[in-house]
Parts: sequence; C-alpha cells; structure tokens
Amino acid sequence: MGISASKRVSHHFRTSQEFTSSCNTIFSDLQTLTQHASPGQIFAYQLPDAALRLHNSLSSPPLKTWCPSPPSRAQVDGAYRSLRRKSPPEETLSSDEFREFAIVMFTDAIVSNASKAVASKVCVGVAGIAGVGMVARIGGGLVGSVIGIYAIGIATSVYVSLG
Repeated sequence: MGISASKRVSHHFRTSQEFTSSCNTIFSDLQTLTQHASPGQIFAYQLPDAALRLHNSLSSPPLKTWCPSPPSRAQVDGAYRSLRRKSPPEETLSSDEFREFAIVMFTDAIVSNASKAVASKVCVGVAGIAGVGMVARIGGGLVGSVIGIYAIGIATSVYVSLG
C-alpha cells in the first residue's frame, strides 16, 4: 500500500493550499486578538480556539470523513506536547510552528478515528462471517480465508479514503 496512513494524511495537509491558507488566516486573526503582544507569534492558550476555527474552515475529504467534530482538548494538548519535544519549550508559536501543530493535530485525530472504524468494522464482519460459517458448517480453512480477505478489504478501503 505504500506509505503509512499517518504519512499519507500528513502529506495531504502539507500540500493542501486550502489548509495553508486557513492556517495563515487563523494565525493572523489570533495575532490581532492579542493585539500583537508578541510580534509574529501566538500564545499556547489560543490553540484550542485555533483548532476549532481550523476545523470549521476546512472542507477536505479526509477531515470531513474521519474527523467530523473538532479535535478534543486532549488532542490539542497532545499535538502541542509533540511539537514541543522537537524544540525548546516556549509559550508562543510562530506561523510555521502553528502550521506544523495543526498538521500533527489533524493527522493524529484522523488516523485515530480511522483506526477505530477499521477495528469496529472488522470485528462485526468477522463475527458475521464466523456465524454464517458455523451455521452452514463450512470448513475452518475457508472461513479463515474469507475473514482474512474481508479484513484486508476493509483496511484497504479506509486507507484509500485517507488520501
């Protein structure tokens, strides 16, 4: 299938003009709200509001399919901590850091939701296939093969929808 799901989603956001434009607009709006207290920077406490604004302004298919509601506060904080592991801790973010924060946050949210969907669909499908196999008294090898094919099909369909 090529690259991992998270790299695929991350690449989508890195190359999206809509995403870059929305990040720049929201960054400017947040700077205006703080009356440019820190030139070229926004504060960490503004990130939950920024996540909500970004989510509402974007319409990309992976985001609307796999992240129908804005990222939670835990997801926002997790993305911020992930970003801060790579650089010294500060209370402000530059425009580039804000964009990287948004990429990490939405990538994590989308991949997490897609993984949950795969797990639930596979569990339900496996139970159904196994039940039919037991009722029809079909050999275990054939049922196992059908389950494997079904699981691969579900995983592939979700993977394709991420890009």
